[in-house]
Amino acid sequence: MKKLSLIVYFIFFTNLLFAYQSNDFANGVVQRVFGSEVAEVFDFEYDATLQGNDAYSLSVVGGQVIVKGNSPVAMCRGAYDFLKDCADGIYTWSGVTVNRQKLKSITGLSKEGSSPFIYRYYFNVVTHGYTTPYWTWERWEQEIDWMALHGINMPLLPGATEAILYRTFLELGFSESEAKGFFTGPAYFPWNRMGNIAGWNNQMPDSYFQKQVELTHKILDRLRELGMTPIIPAFAGFVPDSINKYYPATVTKLKWANFSKENQAALILPSTKQNQELFIKIGNLYISEWEKEFGINKYYLSDTFNEMDVPLSSNEAEALQQMNEYGNTIYKSISAANPNAVWTMQGWTFPFHKDDLGRVVWTPERLSSFVSSIPDDKVMFLDLANDYNAHF
Repeated sequence: MKKLSLIVYFIFFTNLLFAYQSNDFANGVVQRVFGSEVAEVFDFEYDATLQGNDAYSLSVVGGQVIVKGNSPVAMCRGAYDFLKDCADGIYTWSGVTVNRQKLKSITGLSKEGSSPFIYRYYFNVVTHGYTTPYWTWERWEQEIDWMALHGINMPLLPGATEAILYRTFLELGFSESEAKGFFTGPAYFPWNRMGNIAGWNNQMPDSYFQKQVELTHKILDRLRELGMTPIIPAFAGFVPDSINKYYPATVTKLKWANFSKENQAALILPSTKQNQELFIKIGNLYISEWEKEFGINKYYLSDTFNEMDVPLSSNEAEALQQMNEYGNTIYKSISAANPNAVWTMQGWTFPFHKDDLGRVVWTPERLSSFVSSIPDDKVMFLDLANDYNAHF
């Protein structure tokens, strides 16, 4: 009985600590963005009884805006909705503004809100090449605050993918030069992760990987404070060209955007049991190393055939079986390290890609075979082209 009481007290105080911290985290966002004068107008209260996805309620009492929410993101969104509606407040990538005179004159207001969706996803995969590869922590902090105020709770992160994959390659026996030679320059990382290119514009200093790790720790710490659920890139099956020096693997190069063969990444074909085991081994090592460094994650992105032909038999029955092997192997390379993980992929490539003869590669039957052996709650598509078919 005494042991049970201690457990109850522990849970109670843990929840109490979380509530106080959630209030502070939400207040920190408003203070960083709008300043202490605006932040002082708000009183944040964590309220787990509110019903809905990231639900909030707010009221004005004695000149103070009481914002209750069942998550830090909910409280941030509630405060931002108030500032937009009542004080001309706005926070954009171009700047921030708020009408302080209006802010001081609001009385008797009450409002509530929630999202119809559990997750609100953010970032195109290639944003981390076009936009973010050289961001400092200060720039990331601004973006995370922007996300919280706009109610976003599922960002795709770069996740120090290269730093962790580099460690994985070294553990597999590759030399430092072979491992480093696989990577592109930072502005091309998204396409390197998806196997479109390798070794292109690779001029990173030796300190780059460590800086990646340090920055990712800061990003993840802040996301976890705010209750966000990140997506992290996983191993997609691409390895340095020298793989056969160390493992008897069957690999192929997939053509993309007319890059020469030396800049095409080598894909381990899961066409044999030996190849499948190697693919799974590398994916397992990568996620195990990532989670050892950063902690457990749930959603892992792996896009093996982004805008590239899938190596398939001309016999459609055999092609469907190959699709099933591809899907099973990719999923197992993730679940071997984390059975609770969800394989996440872009929906973009499936309606977009056609082969050199203009034929659809991802027919409904092939896509079904690709994921049919995976539990429904262990795969998630990011529909990044939901208007594509309608227009093209």
